[in-house]
Amino acid sequence: MVRAPVIHTLGTKPEYQGRGAITPIIRHVLEEAKQKGLPTYIEASPMGLPVYRHFGWKEFEAAIEIPLPSGPTIKIVPMVTEAISK
Repeated sequence: MVRAPVIHTLGTKPEYQGRGAITPIIRHVLEEAKQKGLPTYIEASPMGLPVYRHFGWKEFEAAIEIPLPSGPTIKIVPMVTEAISK
């Protein structure tokens, strides 16, 4: 099993989306991982894919679809970055 930092949940209020509000958090996580030589893992929504691709995450499996009891289905895309040496 490979140890890797995992970002569990990131969200941005609609009025702040597309303005870089989440960038400092992402950069911090990636820098910590780089310092430790670890890959990172995130489960992205389809809306978040372009953001995470921009920072180097790559999709590694098919999307996961989770049906909710209330009816709709949510889609999650697992993504990873490679471990980067110091």
